[in-house]
Amino acid sequence: MAAGTGFPIPGVVFTPACITVITGRCCSNISTGTPVCEDDLTEAECDLRPGPQFFSADEICFGIDACDFCATGSNCGDGNACTEDLCVIPPGENYGYCENRLNYDPGIDCCDSSTGELTTIDDGNACTIDHCQFGGNVSHTANPDCLFDADAYPKNRYVSFETGVITVDSAFHVRMTASTHFPASVGDLGWVGVPDGDGTALVVADPVFLPDWPSIVRVGDCPIVPGSTYEIRATSDGVNFDPPIVANTTAPPTPKLWGDIVGDFNGAAWEPPNGILNVGDVQAAILTFQAGASAAPLTWADVHPEVPNRIVNINDVYTLILAFKGEPYPFADPADCP
Repeated sequence: MAAGTGFPIPGVVFTPACITVITGRCCSNISTGTPVCEDDLTEAECDLRPGPQFFSADEICFGIDACDFCATGSNCGDGNACTEDLCVIPPGENYGYCENRLNYDPGIDCCDSSTGELTTIDDGNACTIDHCQFGGNVSHTANPDCLFDADAYPKNRYVSFETGVITVDSAFHVRMTASTHFPASVGDLGWVGVPDGDGTALVVADPVFLPDWPSIVRVGDCPIVPGSTYEIRATSDGVNFDPPIVANTTAPPTPKLWGDIVGDFNGAAWEPPNGILNVGDVQAAILTFQAGASAAPLTWADVHPEVPNRIVNINDVYTLILAFKGEPYPFADPADCP
C-alpha cells in the first residue's frame, strides 16, 4: 500500500506502511492582499502559510473559493436582511470564515431582502400554486387540477356536443325536447350549420353535410335558450339518424328566472353554474369583458344579443344585471326565431 493512502479517520492513524493524515481547508494570505482557500493541506502545512490564516478539517472548498476572514459576525454582513451573519472560527484559531444562513423557513415564508419582512407563501387555497418572487413578493397562479372543461357543463346560450368518429359526410339535426320558459317551442329547430375555426356554429334551416367536423361543436343561436333540453342526432342521408346526444342549457336559478353563468371562483377558475344568480355572475362577466386572468369561459358569459356573437362586452354585463334584478329572459321565443 503506497504511503498517503488508507482510511481517513479522525486524528493521525498508523497502519502498516501507511500514514493517513487529516487534511482540510486552509485559508491564508498566500496571494498579496487576497485571502484564498486551499484544500488537502495538513494543519502543519497550513501553519506555514502567511498569516492571518486558519485551518479547518471539516470544510472543503476545492481550492477555488475566496476566504473571507472574520473575527466576529459583524465582519460578515452581506447586506441581506433575510440572513443571519455568522463567523465560524475553528477550534484553536483566531480567525474564521463567514457563513450567511437564512433566518427564516423558505418553505413557509417569502422574505424581502431589503427589510427582512416575511410574507406567508401558502394562501390556503388548494387551487392556486404559490410562488415566492424577488423582493419578497408572493404570487399565486392557477392550479391546473382545479380548471374546468367549459364544454362539459350547461351554459345559458350554447350547447356543446362531441361529434364522435365520422367516416362519411354527416349532418347534425337539432331538436328541443323540453323548456322551462318556452314549452310551446318544443320540437324540431333545424340543423347545425358550418362551424367556424373555434367549432362554434349556428342553427340553420337545411342540413349541412361535411366529411370532417370538429371533435366538439358549440351551438349558440336564437333557439338555444336557458332552462332547456336539446337532442342532436347525426345522419349521413337525412333519413336515418344515430341515437341522440342530449345537451342541456343552464337550469333557472332560484329565485331568479335565468342568468346563472358561473359558480364560485376557486382561486384558479370560475366553477360551473351552481343554480344561484348573484353578484358573482355579474363579476364573472365583467372580468371576461376585461379579458383578465380571472375571465370565465366565453361560452358561459356570452348571453347577448339574441344570436350570441362570440363576444363578451358591456351588453352581456348589462343583460346579466337585468337578470339579477329579476327581469325575464329578454329575447325571442325559439319558435319565433328567424
